[in-house]
Amino acid sequence: MRVLSTGMEWFSESPGGLPRYFADYLEAWQRSGEDVQALIQVQNPRVREELPSYVQGVTLERNHLWSVRWQWRERLELAVSGQTYDVWNPHFSYYAWGAVNRPLFCEIPMVTHFHGPWAYESKVEHGGLLQQTRFAIQKAIEKRVYRASDQFIVLSHAFKDVLVDNYDVPADRVHVIPGGVDVRRFCPGDDEGRVRQELNLPQDKTILVSVRRLAHRMGLDRLIHAVSTLRHDFPKLLLVIIGTGGLERELRALVTELGVEAHVYFAGRVSDEDLPKYYQAADLSVVPSVAFEGFGLITTESLACGTPVVGTPVGGIREVLQGLDGEMLCPGSSVPHLVEGLGRALGHVSRLPTAEQCRAYVLQNYTWDVIIPQIKEVFVSARDGKHSKEGTQSVALSSKQIAVAERTKGV
Repeated sequence: MRVLSTGMEWFSESPGGLPRYFADYLEAWQRSGEDVQALIQVQNPRVREELPSYVQGVTLERNHLWSVRWQWRERLELAVSGQTYDVWNPHFSYYAWGAVNRPLFCEIPMVTHFHGPWAYESKVEHGGLLQQTRFAIQKAIEKRVYRASDQFIVLSHAFKDVLVDNYDVPADRVHVIPGGVDVRRFCPGDDEGRVRQELNLPQDKTILVSVRRLAHRMGLDRLIHAVSTLRHDFPKLLLVIIGTGGLERELRALVTELGVEAHVYFAGRVSDEDLPKYYQAADLSVVPSVAFEGFGLITTESLACGTPVVGTPVGGIREVLQGLDGEMLCPGSSVPHLVEGLGRALGHVSRLPTAEQCRAYVLQNYTWDVIIPQIKEVFVSARDGKHSKEGTQSVALSSKQIAVAERTKGV
C-alpha cells in the first residue's frame, strides 16, 4: 500500500503530541513494510537535514492565510503528479485544504486523521473580537477538508463525538484507533536513583512529572494551585513541569505568588533522549487537562515506563486510564478535584498499579504493532470503497449513454 501523509510541524522543531505522533506513526509504517511518503512544514534548515528519507520539508515563504493555501497546494500537486497513491492521509486540515477537490486528488481515497478541533482549540487560547473572525475562518477550512474526506481516524471516542457533533461528519465514517507508543524508547529504568542523579533531581522528594505545552487548556495553573494545597500534607512533594509555551511567565509568577518555589520546578524543553528518563525518575505523572484532550500520548508514554498516571476525566485521558484503573482519574478538572485525586494517589501508593501492570497494559493495547494493522484496515476499506463507487458511477454513465444512443437511433 502506498500512502501520502501530510502533517504539521516536525517534532524536533515544534515539540508536542501531534508532531510526536506523526513522526512515530511514519516510522511505524516504514517498519511494517508499507510505502509511506510525507510532507511536513519545516522552517529550520538544520531540522530539514535531520528528516528521514521518506519525509519532505515544506518551507513557507509567507505565513499569510491564502499564501499558505497556495504553497501547500503547489507542493502537494508536485508530490502527486506522475505518482500513484492508494490513500491520501492528512493530519492537519490547514495544510490540506488547498488541494481538496483539485483534479489530481479527486480520485485518491482520502482518510483524514482528526487530532483536534483546530478552531475550537484556538478559541480557548485566544480571546477578543479578532478571534471570532479567526474561529469562523478556521472552522470553514476544517469543514471544507472534512466534506472531501472519505473516512476519518480519531484517537478517542471523545474526539469522535467532537467530529460528529461540531463538524456534522457521519458517525459511520469515523473510526476510533488510539495512539501508539514506541515501547523501545519508553520503557522502565533499571535504577531510579541513578536516573534522578543524571537529571539532577533530588533523591528524597516525591516527584510528580507533567509533560505539557504551557497553554491554557493544559490545566497547569490549576495543578500548581493543587500542589500549593498538597504540600502541607506531603512536604516532600516536587512537581516537575516539562515543556514550553506562551504561559511560562504567567505560570512562574503564580509559583512565586503562592510561595511554592521549593515544590515546582520548570525543566523547560528536554531532549528526546531525556524525556523517558523523567518518566522513569517520577513517582507519578500528572495530566491535568481542562479541555480538548484527544488522547494524551504522555499518558501511555508514562505507563510504558512503568510510572502510574493521575489525570482529569477529559477526552481520551478518561478512556486510557479507565481501562487500567479508574482510581487514577480525578473527579473533575478543578483545583479541588486535582487535590482529591492526587491526595488519594499519594496517600495510598500501594493501591496504584505496579510498574509491571502499567507496562503490560500498554504492550497489550498501545504499541504500533497493534495500531498499524487497524489503520491499514481503514485505508483498505477507503480505497476499495472509492474504487467501487467510481465503478458504479461508470456503469451508470454507460447505461445513460446507451439510452441516449437508443433514443437517437429512434429519431
